[in-house]
Amino acid sequence: MNIKVFKLMLCVLLSLSVALLFGCNRIGDMGTTDEMVAPSDEMAVPTLKVGLIHPYPNYTSFGKGAELAQAKINAAGGVLGMQVEFVYKEEVTASVAQDATELAESEGVVAILGPLFSSHAVKVGPVINIPVLLGATRSEVTADATDPNDFMFLIAGSNVLQAELLAQVAVDELNAKTAAMIWQNMDVYSEGFVQAFKTSFEKLGGSVVVGKTYESGAMMFTEQLTAVKDAAPDVLLLASFPKAVPRIMKQARDMEIESTFIGSDGWDDSLMSMTLEDNEPVDGYYCTNLDPDAVDFIAAYMAKRNK
Repeated sequence: MNIKVFKLMLCVLLSLSVALLFGCNRIGDMGTTDEMVAPSDEMAVPTLKVGLIHPYPNYTSFGKGAELAQAKINAAGGVLGMQVEFVYKEEVTASVAQDATELAESEGVVAILGPLFSSHAVKVGPVINIPVLLGATRSEVTADATDPNDFMFLIAGSNVLQAELLAQVAVDELNAKTAAMIWQNMDVYSEGFVQAFKTSFEKLGGSVVVGKTYESGAMMFTEQLTAVKDAAPDVLLLASFPKAVPRIMKQARDMEIESTFIGSDGWDDSLMSMTLEDNEPVDGYYCTNLDPDAVDFIAAYMAKRNK
């Protein structure tokens, strides 16, 4: 997930917030009449508080993109006469559920943007009862057969959609007939992506010849890459995140593995180019990154941030 979802995130969020604001009587001094009245000069401009859960130092553009959307909305007059105000929480595995609860119950936010990671989103779902617009991409975090969640919304492309597109590119554009997969063990996002890719790739006539996991924090991937080298697949799917992905790429090239690297939107972070001293092993990869409708927003972000 990256900056490109935020324009859509806030549009959906603010539409949801209108109903929530009136239903929960959070307008306060603005009165209880059926018609909204603009505040007088003597009244302080009220704010619409929105929670923002994002990781640091990974995916810093997540929060910065939200700030740009916030500035554009506030400059246009805000929402219902209110300026949007973010209440930040750093996205941390151990505390993400508690942080979401504090945003809703103590900070009084009307909705939450984030968290970014699917493994965190599944922890937030059971404890929250306000709209949560997720940067996560595994569709199961919003609902499953036994525990549907009416407050959790995906606005990024799901794992299934991304995997279908990536498999099609691998077959149609890269002429791949075989694939290997390496992913982070016990990670909700990674496991969901490889399962979806395998299904799509095999439907298109391809064959997955290697499937290997590694533990979070691993630095060496010799065992996994030895299996890949022996199988010599056309493409190597790395369904994971920086900093692991560039390290796997370098070690693969050091072992003379020639497979084309393919991946998901988990790669969309500056750490992809900041992990290695020499980025040559990272060159030439293919990864999914959805939302072609965000071109104007991306241009505004680049103009403001110069990156």
